[in-house]
Amino acid sequence: MSALTARIAADFAAATPRADARQRAALAALSAQGLPVTRDENWKYASLRFLEQQRFAPAPTAPPWDAAALP
Repeated sequence: MSALTARIAADFAAATPRADARQRAALAALSAQGLPVTRDENWKYASLRFLEQQRFAPAPTAPPWDAAALP
């Protein structure tokens, strides 16, 4: 597993402590296969540098809606 793949997995685990089955399967696939490299035909000309600069964090949670306050 590359350093970037490991960091994405760690960010995901921190941001999504209660991941559903699909999310856990996607993370397992990423961990097993890793990110595409330039040898992979479909990714030959794609740069992953932007992805390396990103940090993944949980989305902010909104307070629950109060139905009585709605018009």
